Amino acid sequence: MSAMTERTKLGLDILGAAAVLGIAGNALLRATPWGLNAFLCTTGLVSAVAWIVRRRRAPVSADAPWLAVTALLLGSNFVARDSGTLRAFDTIGLGLTCSIAYLSLHGIGLRGRKVRDYVRAGIATAASACAGIFPLVGRDVTWSELPSGGALHRARAVGVGGLIAFPLLFTFGALFASADPVFGNVITDVVDIDFATLGLHTFWIAFGTALAAGYLWGGFLHDRSQPGALARRGPSVSIVPVGTALGLLDVLFLVFVVVQLRYFFGGAELIRHTTGLTYAEYARRGFFELLTASALVLPTLLGANWALRHEAREHHPDGEQQRPLRSRHGPIIRQMRHRGEDGAVSRARDHFISGPLRIDVRMAVVTSATKTVSLISESSRAENARMMPIAP
Repeated sequence: MSAMTERTKLGLDILGAAAVLGIAGNALLRATPWGLNAFLCTTGLVSAVAWIVRRRRAPVSADAPWLAVTALLLGSNFVARDSGTLRAFDTIGLGLTCSIAYLSLHGIGLRGRKVRDYVRAGIATAASACAGIFPLVGRDVTWSELPSGGALHRARAVGVGGLIAFPLLFTFGALFASADPVFGNVITDVVDIDFATLGLHTFWIAFGTALAAGYLWGGFLHDRSQPGALARRGPSVSIVPVGTALGLLDVLFLVFVVVQLRYFFGGAELIRHTTGLTYAEYARRGFFELLTASALVLPTLLGANWALRHEAREHHPDGEQQRPLRSRHGPIIRQMRHRGEDGAVSRARDHFISGPLRIDVRMAVVTSATKTVSLISESSRAENARMMPIAP
């Protein structure tokens, strides 16, 4: 771990301010027509920009304070005026002010600018707001520079793993609940949450955070790249978040299999009493949902393996990326093979195989075994259903 660079610190400040703005936008801007909520969000955006400028001593032009006052005045019009037409013009005015502020945040004065300069600034503002979150997270913030010791780091890693696991648990849980009404009832009883509302809030928070982070990235980090910044490697995470996410996903798979086994051995009477379905109807449900879940397992494991692609480098004692096994230890193994020391070659090979590979293989075996048990259960139910007619 190295000391955090100014670029990483600025990127983290942008992400923190954007997260606050995303939460505020979800809480305020969903209520229409806009009024005081629009003014409060405008004030929040102006305050976030001023906080970053003051905290990081960003070189902005002398026009920045006047543009901030203009944005606040336009935001206050949502409170003072009740006309839908005026609100539309105020929204357009805020968009134009944010586009012009793009130049000011880059230290470019507005005096003497031509029309094409403002058009370019508007296009750059829109592009950075839509896509700026990706270079911010993937390139400008060097995650390996964050502190990597103590209980706080481990708790943060587990929290990141929970965030990574949330969309996976939501997707697979929804598929399993749709495939098996009994499992759906178990999930409903254990987790009494309106997932539709939760998903909607999550989407708007993520959307607002990405939009605000992209705009702030365009104003403070775009076109200010340091030498060699483009050559930085992409984002990666440690084994703890990935292991936490896959562990939670395995727990979900295990619960689903346990529920399936109970009703697989319970017989037709238990199914009819619990779900109101015959054995044949219960067996025919959820084929395409389970097929979709099975198809998503391999991309999930491949994504976990991709996220850990720099794990060996970050934990190498010399800090350099480990080379492939053949290139690093090929001369030693060839020499030992030439001498006929087959037992030593075998021991060397077992010693140099990395632990994460074994973990990935074991995870794949466990997941495959879980899915195999589920598919065997479904096949047995389908075979029994084929022999039993559907009750009229």
